[in-house]
Amino acid sequence: MVITKIYFYPSFSNSSSTNSSVSNSKTYSDLGDLRNQMNQTSNGKSNSNTFNTLLSLNQKFKNKSYLDFNSSISIGKTDRNSFINSTTLYTNDTIADIYRNINEKNISKNNQYNFDVKYTYPITDSLKIAVGSAYNLTDSETNNRTWNYNDVTGEYDNLNNDLTRFYSTKLNEFNPYAQLLLNKNKISATVRFGANIYNQQNFGTFKADDYSSTQNKTLPDISGNIRYQNGNNSLSLMYNYQTSLASTSQVLPILDETDPLDVFKGNPDLDPNKAHRINLMFSNFDRKTRQGFNANLGYTYNESNIVNYTEMDYSIYKRTTTYENVKGNYRLNGNFFFNKQYQKGINKFRVNVGMSASYALTQGFRDAVKYEQYNTTLSPTLRLNWDYGDYLTISPSYRLNFTNSKYVNYSIDNQNNITHNFGIKTISTFPKNLTWTNDFSYNYNSRMAAGFKRDFFLWNTSLMYRFFDDKLEAGVKVYDLLNQNNSYTRTITAESTIDQRNNILTRFVMFSLTFNLNQFGGKSTKGGDGDRPREGGMRRM
Repeated sequence: MVITKIYFYPSFSNSSSTNSSVSNSKTYSDLGDLRNQMNQTSNGKSNSNTFNTLLSLNQKFKNKSYLDFNSSISIGKTDRNSFINSTTLYTNDTIADIYRNINEKNISKNNQYNFDVKYTYPITDSLKIAVGSAYNLTDSETNNRTWNYNDVTGEYDNLNNDLTRFYSTKLNEFNPYAQLLLNKNKISATVRFGANIYNQQNFGTFKADDYSSTQNKTLPDISGNIRYQNGNNSLSLMYNYQTSLASTSQVLPILDETDPLDVFKGNPDLDPNKAHRINLMFSNFDRKTRQGFNANLGYTYNESNIVNYTEMDYSIYKRTTTYENVKGNYRLNGNFFFNKQYQKGINKFRVNVGMSASYALTQGFRDAVKYEQYNTTLSPTLRLNWDYGDYLTISPSYRLNFTNSKYVNYSIDNQNNITHNFGIKTISTFPKNLTWTNDFSYNYNSRMAAGFKRDFFLWNTSLMYRFFDDKLEAGVKVYDLLNQNNSYTRTITAESTIDQRNNILTRFVMFSLTFNLNQFGGKSTKGGDGDRPREGGMRRM
């Protein structure tokens, strides 16, 4: 008997956004002397359209073999229009200050076509062999045109050649492969061998000059996994060899001076990225009772990695960055989560404990000198939950994030940062049709630069009422009731420590009216909290 299954799913999405930002920065020497300062305001709009299709075909034959064909197509375009006004001032009198009043128009296109065909033949009831081939085409363009403001005409009609660039990428990837698949009662395994055959054509235009390069590479495609399952106990081991080519902006020697203090330029002599990834997972988890634990250990070794190669002009503290390959970057990460539930009468107690940790080596270049960053992160979490029947839920929580970085051949030796988050969430459903939700948290950041607030309180609350046999729900939600959310963050990378404040939507009130279609044609579905009604919780923004 021959059985054919076809699945086709098209979709279209459109999104529009408006953004504005204000940034101020100052750069000091190691002795504390001011070298430069930059002030910038930006206002812009963007519009994106994306069309996607998914097609899947499965053909089963009488000999129990089958043929699979899968394809996905994505066609996207984004238009951005930004007005930027910036001032860059240098304390070195021999360097001219930079004043910009520009209109930046960016049109980007990203089209992806992916096809995969595979034939699978059963050797025994539990062992199968498969051969297949995949073809992926990526066709993308980025056209960035920048116009200076003209004081005479009052329009942005003077083309800025220094900030106008065009990039295009056409990547053809052909991937023939073979697979061996084992599927027994408690053990399953898959081994895959193949080749990734890359052809990437890079093209760019800058200041009326054309730049082009072609990358042709054939690299191995190797992956495998084995899984043991016995009841709620599961043990699995996975390996994957991942490769990718350098992007067009990384290989073409086009100068990007979007930020006058942080300039980028491509390197045409880059090798591909190559990485070995191993992941070990063990769990003993009952999905029905939501109790047990999950543990994961992962290791990534970069055989070849594209990193920044940065040189500093210390007369004005301007960075110029290109790219180089390094060997030996790695990352070891693990996590453990435990869930336990107790019940006594109408009282239900839940305990969720977790720990995530990582240790990584990142290599880069600063002032033509190779440096090393050894980064350690620890993040324990604890959440307690008490349900008093269907009337009340109280759930306190705590999360800590610790980051420590040690450096070799760098201007600093060590730095660290700690953040704390204390929270408590309450849900009250009395009387029956009224749900009151409160989500309160306290956030503290141990290290921030002067002028940055280290802590804040956040309180979100909502009140929801259901009527007409739960078909309608009316509610009011208040976000950031205390009006304290400041969105101050510290980010530690191999090259910098950045304290940043993002413009966010602070306190606001939202009213809602929801019509529940699940009430028609059968019983309404219940959420992940069992018999609890809808919480009417807040969405963090």
